[in-house]
Amino acid sequence: MEAIAHCPLQQLTLVLCDELESNMFASLTRCSSTLTSLDIRYCPLHGLETRDTAQQAVANLMALHHLTYFHIYSPEHDHSPFITALFVDLPSIAPWPELTYLDLYPCHDVTDSMAIALLQAQPKLTHVGLCNSQITDNTLDAIVTYLPEVVEVEVIGNPGITPDGLRRLVKAYRKLETVHCHSCEIYPEDFPELDDSKMIVESGYDKEPPFQLFSLMGGAFDSGVISDTDAATDADVDLDANNEQ
Repeated sequence: MEAIAHCPLQQLTLVLCDELESNMFASLTRCSSTLTSLDIRYCPLHGLETRDTAQQAVANLMALHHLTYFHIYSPEHDHSPFITALFVDLPSIAPWPELTYLDLYPCHDVTDSMAIALLQAQPKLTHVGLCNSQITDNTLDAIVTYLPEVVEVEVIGNPGITPDGLRRLVKAYRKLETVHCHSCEIYPEDFPELDDSKMIVESGYDKEPPFQLFSLMGGAFDSGVISDTDAATDADVDLDANNEQ
């Protein structure tokens, strides 16, 4: 990492790097003026399990002021002190003004209040993933309130989320493409008004009914919503009728 950090990196993806230490974030501060994308998957990042080391790693991470993309996927490693420190420190500092993609997995100790504070600090997010956390429908409602441009949401492994919360989220957006909600104890039967084309249901040889909902499609509940084009057409018709009178 020391050698890599001396390059003017713009994007860095690390996958299955078993020897990485938490001080890698200190090395990356040398790229603070160029690095825009950081993707870390299946990496243990030794040291992040302790609070002091995790807080220092977060401080170094937030020095990467030009990040637009940040992803950590580490289902087999416990980075809870690091993730918690990130949620606590980031809202007050707002170090990533151009961040559009944030996906963190897992977020075991993250609550609604922590998630909502982070969402308020990152209004340009178009993709947000908060997985295996303690969030509820309150966070889904906050996404609607604070992230006007969101197109993809991942809330996998959050049992506090309900069908009504997902329904409100999907109904609120015209641009939304997908909501991933696997392992939230949500089932196709929770949405009797939808046909199969509006959802993806888990399947596989190792699965037994009842099958959980994997994803909801954007616009799934739009059948009764008047589009902008239709509304404009209706307005033109009304205007013509008034002119004829």
